[in-house]
Order: sequence, then C-alpha cells, then structure tokens
Amino acid sequence: MKKHNENCEGCISTEGEDVCFDDLTEMMSYHRAQRPWYEVIWESIYYPCWRAVDKIRYFPKEVKWFWQRGTRGWSDQDAWSVYDHLNEIIPPMLRQMSKNSHGYPVAMYEDSNKHEHTAEESDAAKRKWDYTLNTIIYAFEIEKGISNLDILDLGPRPTKKQKGFGKKHCEQFDVKLLTKEDRKMRKEGWKNFQKYFHNLWD
Repeated sequence: MKKHNENCEGCISTEGEDVCFDDLTEMMSYHRAQRPWYEVIWESIYYPCWRAVDKIRYFPKEVKWFWQRGTRGWSDQDAWSVYDHLNEIIPPMLRQMSKNSHGYPVAMYEDSNKHEHTAEESDAAKRKWDYTLNTIIYAFEIEKGISNLDILDLGPRPTKKQKGFGKKHCEQFDVKLLTKEDRKMRKEGWKNFQKYFHNLWD
C-alpha cells in the first residue's frame, strides 16, 4: 500500500481513496483488515450457516437434475450453462472412445479409395485418428481452462503492456498463459471437431 498520486503507474486504487496498491490481492487484504470486529464475527457465523442451509434448500433440485440426466441426458442446470456442460463431458467421452475404439474413419488412410490396406497403413490410420481426437479434447480443455480462469487468454496479438500484465498475473495467481502453440492446437481441434463431427461414433 502507498499514497496514490498522479505519478503512479500500473497501480490499483479505489475511487475516492488516497491509497493505491500493487495488485488486487494486496488491495483486498487491506480492505479486509479495515473491517469492524463485529463484521468479522458475523461473517464467520453467517457464511457457514448460509452454505449449510443452501445445501438443504437445493437438495430437491439436485435430485431433480439427477433424474433429468438419467432420463433425457441433460438437466435444467446443464442447459443454464451449456458451454460449461459440454466442456465437462466431451473430453472424458472422447478419451473413452479413443481407448475402447473398434475402428476409425476411412478418411484417416493416406489413400482412402483403396479397398484393402496393409497392417502398417491401418496402424498409421489409427494413430492419425487418435491424434485427431486428442486435438479435439485439447481444444475443449483449453476452453474449460479459460472458463474456469485457470488459463489466461490475452488474444492473438497482445501488446507489450498486456504481455507484462499477463506474466505478472499468471505468476501471482498460478494461472497458465495461453501460448501461440496452444492457440494453434485449439484452432486445429475446433476444425477437426467440425470436420469429423459425424465420425464421432464407434
């Protein structure tokens, strides 16, 4: 914490206050320390009780969502955040498909017009299909990481200032920075997901 003035650069401050901080964590710690003692006690009682009551209150809905997933494959809760639900279920489904696969698309062969293929050609086609599935899995895992704030995406062309912020943010909060290679793999995964969508069966 330091006195805020017009010469401060890259600091975090609250409007109307004359102090600023180097990062958000420092600011939050400072404001928590300024709370009256009775607020601290109240929060230590209120939030645990609220969570317990909330679990009881939501239990009937949890049962309902469980039933919906068993009868129609998805619940009202899943429909509230479709992208989160897909990020959660698609990678493990594709891993199981890859592990227990009995075949692969004919398009995986170098020459898909041939009626018969050698064992080497079949092995190469299987490896190519496994790689294709892995790119799709990786694309969804990247999206999940971004959604969960485990991965920071600065965009395709970050400025020098954005890169500096990204590096500092990732070190401070133990977050992974999305690299050019990650971006390339994500793009390839989405392309393969679209291209081989109708081949995602065994």
